[in-house]
Amino acid sequence: MRDFFYSGIRPVFFLLIFLPIIFGGCDRPGTINVELTLINNSNEDVHLFVFILGDIQETMDESTKVAPKSSRKIVRPLVYDKPDDKFLTTISAGRNGEILGETYFELFFESERLTVIWDGFSFSF
Repeated sequence: MRDFFYSGIRPVFFLLIFLPIIFGGCDRPGTINVELTLINNSNEDVHLFVFILGDIQETMDESTKVAPKSSRKIVRPLVYDKPDDKFLTTISAGRNGEILGETYFELFFESERLTVIWDGFSFSF
Protein backbone atom coordinates (compact mmCIF):
# COMPACT_ATOMS: atom_id res chain seq x y z
CA MET A 1 0.00 0.00 0.00
CA ARG A 2 2.84 2.35 0.81
CA ASP A 3 4.35 1.88 -2.65
CA PHE A 4 1.02 2.79 -4.23
CA PHE A 5 0.97 6.12 -2.35
CA TYR A 6 4.45 7.07 -3.47
CA SER A 7 4.04 5.92 -7.05
CA GLY A 8 0.39 6.73 -7.79
CA ILE A 9 -1.08 9.38 -5.55
CA ARG A 10 1.99 11.45 -4.83
CA PRO A 11 2.38 12.83 -8.41
CA VAL A 12 -1.34 13.63 -8.51
CA PHE A 13 -1.05 15.38 -5.15
CA PHE A 14 1.81 17.55 -6.40
CA LEU A 15 -0.09 18.39 -9.61
CA LEU A 16 -3.11 19.51 -7.60
CA ILE A 17 -0.91 21.83 -5.54
CA PHE A 18 1.36 23.25 -8.22
CA LEU A 19 -0.92 23.57 -11.29
CA PRO A 20 -2.93 26.48 -9.84
CA ILE A 21 0.34 28.22 -8.93
CA ILE A 22 1.82 27.68 -12.39
CA PHE A 23 -1.28 28.60 -14.40
CA GLY A 24 -2.60 31.20 -11.96
CA GLY A 25 0.18 33.57 -12.98
CA CYS A 26 -0.77 33.60 -16.66
CA ASP A 27 -2.96 36.72 -16.44
CA ARG A 28 -0.67 39.62 -17.18
CA PRO A 29 -1.23 43.30 -16.59
CA GLY A 30 -2.18 45.37 -19.59
CA THR A 31 -3.97 48.50 -20.69
CA ILE A 32 -7.22 49.25 -22.48
CA ASN A 33 -8.34 52.52 -23.97
CA VAL A 34 -11.60 53.50 -22.34
CA GLU A 35 -13.84 55.94 -24.20
CA LEU A 36 -16.51 57.75 -22.19
CA THR A 37 -18.93 60.06 -24.01
CA LEU A 38 -20.77 62.44 -21.68
CA ILE A 39 -23.82 64.10 -23.24
CA ASN A 40 -25.60 67.13 -21.80
CA ASN A 41 -29.20 66.70 -22.97
CA SER A 42 -30.49 69.47 -20.70
CA ASN A 43 -31.25 73.11 -21.49
CA GLU A 44 -28.44 74.60 -19.37
CA ASP A 45 -24.65 74.46 -19.19
CA VAL A 46 -23.45 71.80 -16.79
CA HIS A 47 -20.13 70.35 -15.66
CA LEU A 48 -19.91 66.61 -16.38
CA PHE A 49 -16.89 65.08 -14.72
CA VAL A 50 -15.54 61.63 -14.03
CA PHE A 51 -13.80 59.94 -11.12
CA ILE A 52 -12.38 56.47 -11.67
CA LEU A 53 -10.82 55.11 -8.51
CA GLY A 54 -7.05 55.20 -8.80
CA ASP A 55 -6.94 56.87 -12.21
CA ILE A 56 -9.15 59.68 -13.55
CA GLN A 57 -9.94 62.37 -10.99
CA GLU A 58 -11.67 65.27 -12.69
CA THR A 59 -13.26 68.19 -10.86
CA MET A 60 -15.80 70.89 -11.60
CA ASP A 61 -13.79 73.34 -13.71
CA GLU A 62 -13.91 74.95 -17.16
CA SER A 63 -12.50 71.87 -18.86
CA THR A 64 -15.52 69.78 -17.79
CA LYS A 65 -18.21 72.31 -18.79
CA VAL A 66 -20.63 71.07 -21.46
CA ALA A 67 -23.10 73.31 -23.30
CA PRO A 68 -26.74 72.25 -23.77
CA LYS A 69 -27.23 69.52 -26.39
CA SER A 70 -23.43 69.03 -26.57
CA SER A 71 -21.03 66.35 -25.43
CA ARG A 72 -17.50 65.77 -24.33
CA LYS A 73 -15.41 62.67 -24.87
CA ILE A 74 -12.79 61.21 -22.56
CA VAL A 75 -10.35 58.69 -24.01
CA ARG A 76 -7.96 57.33 -21.45
CA PRO A 77 -5.82 54.22 -21.06
CA LEU A 78 -6.59 52.23 -17.92
CA VAL A 79 -4.15 49.71 -16.50
CA TYR A 80 -5.61 46.40 -15.37
CA ASP A 81 -4.05 43.48 -13.52
CA LYS A 82 -6.45 40.84 -14.85
CA PRO A 83 -8.90 40.93 -17.77
CA ASP A 84 -11.84 40.63 -15.33
CA ASP A 85 -10.85 43.73 -13.33
CA LYS A 86 -13.54 46.28 -12.57
CA PHE A 87 -13.05 50.03 -12.23
CA LEU A 88 -15.27 51.81 -9.69
CA THR A 89 -16.55 54.86 -11.59
CA THR A 90 -18.45 57.98 -10.54
CA ILE A 91 -19.87 60.47 -13.03
CA SER A 92 -21.14 63.75 -11.60
CA ALA A 93 -23.12 66.70 -12.94
CA GLY A 94 -22.70 70.09 -11.32
CA ARG A 95 -23.38 73.77 -11.70
CA ASN A 96 -22.31 76.82 -9.64
CA GLY A 97 -20.24 74.68 -7.29
CA GLU A 98 -23.17 72.39 -6.46
CA ILE A 99 -23.52 68.70 -7.36
CA LEU A 100 -26.83 68.15 -9.17
CA GLY A 101 -26.56 64.40 -9.59
CA GLU A 102 -24.20 61.44 -9.54
CA THR A 103 -24.19 57.93 -10.88
CA TYR A 104 -21.97 55.07 -9.73
CA PHE A 105 -21.10 51.92 -11.59
CA GLU A 106 -18.34 49.42 -12.20
CA LEU A 107 -16.62 49.80 -15.54
CA PHE A 108 -15.60 46.36 -16.77
CA PHE A 109 -12.68 45.50 -19.00
CA GLU A 110 -15.12 44.43 -21.71
CA SER A 111 -17.01 47.74 -21.76
CA GLU A 112 -14.41 49.94 -23.43
CA ARG A 113 -16.97 52.44 -24.79
CA LEU A 114 -19.75 53.96 -22.77
CA THR A 115 -22.17 56.83 -23.41
CA VAL A 116 -23.73 58.58 -20.42
CA ILE A 117 -26.55 61.13 -20.86
CA TRP A 118 -27.49 63.87 -18.40
CA ASP A 119 -31.09 65.07 -18.94
CA GLY A 120 -31.07 67.85 -16.33
CA PHE A 121 -32.33 65.62 -13.52
CA SER A 122 -30.65 62.22 -13.77
CA PHE A 123 -28.23 60.08 -15.76
CA SER A 124 -29.01 57.34 -18.25
CA PHE A 125 -26.86 54.99 -20.30
